[in-house]
Amino acid sequence: MTIDATPIVGLRIRLRRTIDTPCAACGGTTVAVGEGVGPHVAALHCPDCRRHRGWLSRPIAEFLVEIVARFGQPHEPILIRNHAIADAPSPRAPAISDHSGAWEEDDEV
Repeated sequence: MTIDATPIVGLRIRLRRTIDTPCAACGGTTVAVGEGVGPHVAALHCPDCRRHRGWLSRPIAEFLVEIVARFGQPHEPILIRNHAIADAPSPRAPAISDHSGAWEEDDEV
């Protein structure tokens, strides 16, 4: 089953999972959704230096497509984090409640 990820192309995502590292080229921690290639639903790239950062998983892509369909594209980056750090406040960002719209997962994006 394929999904149309067109509605989320250009969407910015702030990665705050235990497996994430800043962009090796510029140090950015936000990624932008790009078009998928082959079996991949969507690409992730650094919006600052355009470096490829990875691929968006199907479950997260489906979630984001549904959110954008219901509420439109957000003006701020969407936060993606995992359960290991979901309740730990970030030194750079305030803690976010469970109803913030943040996607939590245990697997890779």
